[in-house]
Amino acid sequence: MLTVQPDIIIEAANPEAFKEVALPALKKGISIATLSIGAFADENFLGHVKAACEETGAKVYIASGVIGGFDL
Repeated sequence: MLTVQPDIIIEAANPEAFKEVALPALKKGISIATLSIGAFADENFLGHVKAACEETGAKVYIASGVIGGFDL
C-alpha cells in the first residue's frame, strides 16, 4: 500500500494496527484518517506521530463521535 503512495489512508482496524501503519505512512508524507484514537494514549507513540507530521507535512484526521471512541 505504501509503495503506491496514496494521498491518504483510512484506518478502521484497531489501535495496534494503527500503530503499525501510522509512522511508516506519515514518514512518507501520507496522511491518515483514523478511528483508532486510543492509540494516542501511548504518549511515546503520540510524540513520534507529531514529529513525523511536522517533518513531512502529513496530517492525522481523527474521527469524532461514538465510532471513533469504541476502542477507548
